[in-house]
Amino acid sequence: MVRLQDRRRKRSRPQPRRSLDALVSVDGKALPADVNHGGRTVTVKAGMFTIHSDGTCRSQTTFSVPPRTDVNRDVNATYTLNGANLTMKWEGAGTSTSKVSGDTFTMHNEGMVFTYRKQPEGIPAINSSPTPTPPQNPQSL
Repeated sequence: MVRLQDRRRKRSRPQPRRSLDALVSVDGKALPADVNHGGRTVTVKAGMFTIHSDGTCRSQTTFSVPPRTDVNRDVNATYTLNGANLTMKWEGAGTSTSKVSGDTFTMHNEGMVFTYRKQPEGIPAINSSPTPTPPQNPQSL
């Protein structure tokens, strides 16, 4: 009986890679991508997604909604892992699902599909604009 318990303890659940992923497309459209969000056209210009091994993750996105200038949105979440699938619970918002496959991270969020590619270590996150724009709730756009 002790041997079985020891084996069970040694088994580890699958762990996602700790990674920095660059957004490459939204709904199959390469960046910059014009997408419809809440009845408005939004231009998604750049994005990064960071998956931490401690069960947290972070999404950074730069987009514009005419006639405004660029907006940087930075959102944190916790995630649960089931095989290669992650379910993210966003701070102050709902949930979204994603899947990791090789160097590709695909997230389904608010009716859109965001596709990211893993970046080598040392690649910086999105550069902030000279005048930081406060985070905005996506429902208010």
